[in-house]
Amino acid sequence: MVGVRSIPLAAGALGANAIKRLWTVPAGEVVLVKSIYGVSYATATATARIYLSSLAGPMYQYQLLSVPSFQQYQWSLWLAMRPTDAIELHWAGNDALTYWVSGAVLPGSIPPAPATLPA
Repeated sequence: MVGVRSIPLAAGALGANAIKRLWTVPAGEVVLVKSIYGVSYATATATARIYLSSLAGPMYQYQLLSVPSFQQYQWSLWLAMRPTDAIELHWAGNDALTYWVSGAVLPGSIPPAPATLPA
């Protein structure tokens, strides 16, 4: 049995009122996203929106967070993502937000999304 270990997938910072694609799954791999951490440097409560997009369709808002000034947030889950699926963060704050995304990169494939299965 092979163990799955959580590793950093992406880390960085966004400026005020910024949008950034945090991670796109490379071809031939599957990613299990475990968590997204963020620290707000805004002087007032700000909004963070986490979006997911996929090959099969549009971008969906997955999580809406209200982040108090100079506080951190943690979004914890296990989310399986296929090649070219992506996570995007929209930050509506008057100053910077730092982020860190963790998860596991797996070789191979997972079954297709239900919308792509044959009838």
